[in-house]
Amino acid sequence: MTEAQSLGGKDVFVVGGANSAGQGAVHFSKFARTVTMLIRSGSLDESMSKYLIDRILATDNIKVM
Repeated sequence: MTEAQSLGGKDVFVVGGANSAGQGAVHFSKFARTVTMLIRSGSLDESMSKYLIDRILATDNIKVM
C-alpha cells in the first residue's frame, strides 16, 4: 500500500491476471499515470472475479495486454 504512493505520475506494469494482480492494478491506478496489466491468457475472464474485471474496465488509466 505504501509503495503505490511513490508511483505518482509514473507508468506501472503488473504481471499477472488473477485477483491479486487485479486488486494491485486498481490500487496503483489511483497514483500512477498508467497501469498496464500483462496477462498470458486471452482475457481476464479465465482467472479473475467479475466485479474486479468490471472495475478494471471502468478505470481509464488501466490497460490489459
